[in-house]
Amino acid sequence: MLPASLIGRFMTGLIAVGLVVMALFFLAFALAVVGIGAAAVTGRLWWLRRKLRAQRDANVIEGSFSVESGQLPEHISARPVGSPPDAQK
Repeated sequence: MLPASLIGRFMTGLIAVGLVVMALFFLAFALAVVGIGAAAVTGRLWWLRRKLRAQRDANVIEGSFSVESGQLPEHISARPVGSPPDAQK
């Protein structure tokens, strides 16, 4: 229901524009808060995963070995890969 006078209509329009501007500022503020919160949660999860990965990798011993004498230990089979177990006999 619009006011009948010209000043009343002007004031109603001015109030409507003010409310729209306030709503846009509120929306921008709310999106900024959500974005900062999401960045904080993502950063925290990244930090925890990094810490857990470092703990997991701390228990790994890397190295290499070679068999120089040409003989394999008893528990390692010398048969070619893919051949059946009874192919040596």
